[in-house]
Amino acid sequence: MAKYWIIENGRQAGPFEKEELLKHGLSATSPVWTEGMTDWAQASTVADLAGIIPPAPATPPPFYGAGPQQAYARPVGTKDKTLTGLFAILLGGLGIHYFYLGKVMPGIVCIIATIFSCGIWQIITLIQGIMMLVMSDEEFDAKYVNTTNSFPLF
Repeated sequence: MAKYWIIENGRQAGPFEKEELLKHGLSATSPVWTEGMTDWAQASTVADLAGIIPPAPATPPPFYGAGPQQAYARPVGTKDKTLTGLFAILLGGLGIHYFYLGKVMPGIVCIIATIFSCGIWQIITLIQGIMMLVMSDEEFDAKYVNTTNSFPLF
């Protein structure tokens, strides 16, 4: 019966019977060698080891949401539509919703517009906040987050 050597923790170990290789971390990508081979090879390429190589563990898909009722999984790192809408409704005159979205210039414009309009500008940001809250996540992302428009208003 053939004896095999394996690279285990960066070191050559062996010789082992092929069944013993499992105790030494044998996987499909493990480098192995046996007499008659010209060089080290991945275990998956050695025909004699095909029956004992354990299957690779399944990798689950990324988890984004709370369950099956969630139709649109929001990737990590996007801006929250509800928080942005509340910022627009409560602190829109200060442009906080734009600062939260990373749009500094429109935030400054909101502050200036609020000052020069004696606070009337807050009515516009109130409407904008309500519109943010009622639109879908996809619409919100397209209009306010993933846009080249530097001052998305309505």
